[in-house]
Amino acid sequence: MPPSLLQMPDVVLSTIFKKVDLYTILVLRKVCVDLRNFIEEHKPESNIDHVIVTVNLESVNLSMPFNIINVTYAKRNNGCYIIGKYRYNQKEMLVENSNFWELFLEDIKIVLKNQKLPIPHFYFIFKETMENDFLQKLDQSLKTWDHPVPIKRLNMGTDNQKEVVTLVSNIDSKLLESIEMSCARSVKMEMNEIVRLEHWKNLKQVEMSNLVTDLPLHYFSGMARVSICRIFVSGEDVALLKEMFPQYPSMIKFHIHAECVNKPQYERILGKSQVGRSVYGGRLDKWLCEIGDDTVQFALFGSMDNWYFSVERISK
Repeated sequence: MPPSLLQMPDVVLSTIFKKVDLYTILVLRKVCVDLRNFIEEHKPESNIDHVIVTVNLESVNLSMPFNIINVTYAKRNNGCYIIGKYRYNQKEMLVENSNFWELFLEDIKIVLKNQKLPIPHFYFIFKETMENDFLQKLDQSLKTWDHPVPIKRLNMGTDNQKEVVTLVSNIDSKLLESIEMSCARSVKMEMNEIVRLEHWKNLKQVEMSNLVTDLPLHYFSGMARVSICRIFVSGEDVALLKEMFPQYPSMIKFHIHAECVNKPQYERILGKSQVGRSVYGGRLDKWLCEIGDDTVQFALFGSMDNWYFSVERISK
C-alpha cells in the first residue's frame, strides 16, 4: 500500500502544498485534524493576485480569476455545501453540522492570512445590505488576525457606509491606495464615517458609481484620480477645483457625474468655452488653463439630467 499523505516528510509535504490549488487546501483542512494542524503550522503561501468575494443570504462566492479558482458556499439546512470550480472541472462537498457564516469566515481567514505580499485587487460585493450580526462577525474575525488585510485596491459593491467602514478599518492603511464603490441603482451614499478613517488621507484614487455624495470636494484634494456622483456641480465646486489642481501636482483627473449643471457660472470662472463634439457625438464644452508646464482641461458634456464634468491635467 502506498504511503499516505501524512507519512510524507515535512519538506516533501510542504512542496506538495505549494503546487496544489487553493480549493484543495481548503478541502484538505477539513479531511482530518493532522492535515489541518500541518497547514496551520507551515502556512503555505497564498500567492493571490486577485480576490472576489460575493455575499448574500443564500451563498458566498470566493473567486480568484488569476488562479482560475471559484469557490461557492451554499447554505443548507444540515450544514454548508462547498462547490469548487476550476475551468470546466467542478468539485463538491457537504460539510455537515457546520455554521454557514462561521465556515465562510474561517476559510477567508485561511485564504488571506498567509498572504505575504499586498493583494493588488480585492473585490467585496454585498448583494444586499447585510444584517448587523454578520458585519459584527466579519469585523471580529478580521480583528483576530495577527496583521491587517494587505490590500492595495479595494472594489466594493455596496450602498451602505457601515459595510465600507467594517471592511476598510481592517485593511492595512499603509498599503491601501484605491477605493472603488458601486451600486446597481442611483442612491445617496453617506461618507462622514469613511472620511474619518486613517486610510482616507493615504488614498490615491476614489471612484463612486451610482453613489451620490454631497461631500465637499476638498475632502478629495491631492488624490490622483477621483470619480463621483453629485446632484449639482456648482460654480463654487468649479472654482475650488481650479484652485486645487495647481496646489496639488499629484491630481491627474477629477470626474463628476451630475444631474444638474450651470454653464453660465462656469464661464464666469473659466471664461468662454471652446465648443466641440464628444466621442458620443454630443456637444462638448472645453476650457484650457495653463498651470506651470501643464495644461488643465475642464470639460462639460451631456444633456437633461445626465451630465459629465471633468478636470484633467495634460502634460505638454
